[in-house]
Amino acid sequence: MATPGTVALEGSGVRNGVELGIILALIGLIFAGLGFLIAGRQTIHWGVVAGLAFTSVFFFRGPLAVLRRYRTRPLADETRPVLVECVERLSSRAGLTEVPDLRITDRDDCDAFSVGAVRIKTNVLGTELIAHLEPRHLEAVIAHEVSHIKNRDTMVMGVADLFVRMTRTMSHLGLLLLVVNGALTQLFDGGISWGFVAALICTPMLAKGLLMALGRARELRADRDAVKLTGDASALAEALVLFEKHAQPKRGMLRSMNPYGIAPAPSDIRNHPPTEMRVELLRAMA
Repeated sequence: MATPGTVALEGSGVRNGVELGIILALIGLIFAGLGFLIAGRQTIHWGVVAGLAFTSVFFFRGPLAVLRRYRTRPLADETRPVLVECVERLSSRAGLTEVPDLRITDRDDCDAFSVGAVRIKTNVLGTELIAHLEPRHLEAVIAHEVSHIKNRDTMVMGVADLFVRMTRTMSHLGLLLLVVNGALTQLFDGGISWGFVAALICTPMLAKGLLMALGRARELRADRDAVKLTGDASALAEALVLFEKHAQPKRGMLRSMNPYGIAPAPSDIRNHPPTEMRVELLRAMA
């Protein structure tokens, strides 16, 4: 139940918990398969333990690594009060008990994103975005990112992104095993299961599909929640159009590494719905 002065957002802790549990189970399954590959059935449980231990590192180090990658820094004193007040106001309306930290980056391939895990909740704005967006557009963007943190999207999507990276690595291993297994089959009577090798190679496609489905649903929900926080659907729609107009050619690669941004990657596999769809839905809410 929302406290007085807050807005009830769509985020569901139960649903997020279920989705996070499924992703963690899939990660454990991958490491169990790796343990089986290395030393047979007796090491499957150690593979699961290693996978969950590896994932736990994300909750403590993952967001910090993203912030370092984008060379984020605190806002300058002359800019900070206005933007911090905006974050504080929107966080209060969203019902956040802790106000997210606010940092900026000079990278011209970055617009805005948020990261969040255990004890780390941060909104990041690009300096180009701050310089060129009107205050109402900037407020809408910040509201979108605050919604991600409130709904714990950053945590779920961060683990999902980790899952995709792991499956990609396992796929490379599967391609290697494809060659090795052929040689083993010729030299010896047996070898590694072809089904297991095929699973290693094909899993990344399923993982990317999972990441895309999760990401698109959460982006649309964050758009709706941002409108609830600001009451200005047109502002967010206009900001998205500006992002699309000024998108950097190299942004696609960076978006594939960072699932937290507000603007979509110009690629076939992306975590965000098409900008045209989002703008149309937002304008229908105006």
